[in-house]
Amino acid sequence: MKSSYMKRLVLPIALVGGSIATASIYPSLASAQVPNLPSISATTLLTKVLGANTPIYSGTIQVVSNTGIPSAALTAAIPSSSSSLSSLAISALTGTTSYNYWLDGSSHARVQVPLSNGEVNLYTSPSGAWIYDSTTNVATEIQAPSGSSSTGAPPNYSSSPKVTPATVVSTFLNKLPSGTTVSVSSNAYVGGEATYTLVISPNDPKSLITSITLSVDANNFDPLGAAINTTSGQALAISYSQLSFTKPAASVFSFVPTSSMIQKPIALKSQSSTATTPMTPTSTGTKASVTHVGQGFSSIVVHASTTAPSANLQKELSMLSKFGTAATTSLGKGYVVSLSFGSIFIGANGSYAAGAVAPSTLLSAIA
Repeated sequence: MKSSYMKRLVLPIALVGGSIATASIYPSLASAQVPNLPSISATTLLTKVLGANTPIYSGTIQVVSNTGIPSAALTAAIPSSSSSLSSLAISALTGTTSYNYWLDGSSHARVQVPLSNGEVNLYTSPSGAWIYDSTTNVATEIQAPSGSSSTGAPPNYSSSPKVTPATVVSTFLNKLPSGTTVSVSSNAYVGGEATYTLVISPNDPKSLITSITLSVDANNFDPLGAAINTTSGQALAISYSQLSFTKPAASVFSFVPTSSMIQKPIALKSQSSTATTPMTPTSTGTKASVTHVGQGFSSIVVHASTTAPSANLQKELSMLSKFGTAATTSLGKGYVVSLSFGSIFIGANGSYAAGAVAPSTLLSAIA
C-alpha cells in the first residue's frame, strides 16, 4: 500500500516491537459522538485511502495492548536494566503507551517515546534512520542498503494505466480469504476528526480474530486508528488522541549526533529474492522448511529447524516453562503459549509454529 498509509500505522507498531469495531473499542481515544457523514462503500473508501496525498501533521498516538503475555514472564525474559527500549517493550505488550508522531508531507518522519527518565526518538529520512535514547546517550544509525533508492514518495499510479488505486483495491479484495467481508460500520471521531469505520471480518470459526477495523479520516482519507478484536476481546488498538494538520518545522526532523553521544551504526542488507520451498513438517522436525497449514485467517506458519538450539533458546525455553504448556509434536518437544490473538509453539530444537488460532487447533496441525 502507499507509503503515507504505512507511515501512519506501521511505523509506530514497529517501534513498539513489533498490532475493530467502533468507538467502543478505544473509548478514551474516540468521541462518543457520531458524525453525520455521506454514505460510502467499502471499495470506494479503500480506493480513497490509497489515493490520498501524503499527510502533513503532528499528533499523539496511543497504543492499548492486551496480548495475553504475562508481564512477569516478559520481565524475566527482558531485564529492565538492559535498556529503556526493553522496559518500553514490556509496557507496550501488556498495557497502554503513548507516542508523539510527526510527518512533513514528503519523506521525513519522527516518533518520540516519552519515558519517565528521558525519551527515545526515531528519525527517518531517504538516507536512513537514527534512533536516539537519551537515557543511555546512545545514537544508533540505521543505514539504508547501498544502491537502494528510498524517496518515501507515494506511488505514481498515473504513470501506469494498469496500476491505479482502484486496481490495487480490487486485487486486495479478490485475494481475501473466502467468507471474509469488508464493510463500513458506524462513524466516529478520532483525535477530533470525523472518521469512517472500515471493518474486515474474517468469519473464520477457527480463527481467534473476529474483526480488524480502520478509522479513516473523512476529509483526507488517511487512517487515524486501527484495532484487532478477538474472541476474548480487544487485543490491540492504535489511535490518535491528539492531531494537528499544521506542517511541523524542519528542525523537528533534524538529528545530528554530538561528540558526547555513543554512536552505533547498523547497515541494513538488501533483501534476498531467494524463495523458500514449502515443505510439510516431518515427524522428526529435521528438514529446514517454512510452510503454511490451513488457509485464510486460521492459517498456521510452521518452521522446522535443522540447526542445533542455541544457549539463548535454552534460556527462553526455561522461561516458557513458567507460563507455557509442555507439548510433544511432529516438530519435537517444546511449549505452547496461548495469547489473546492466537498461539505459538516453540520447540527445544528451534522449530516453531504460530497462528491466530487456539492452542488445540495449533497442536492438531503439528501433531
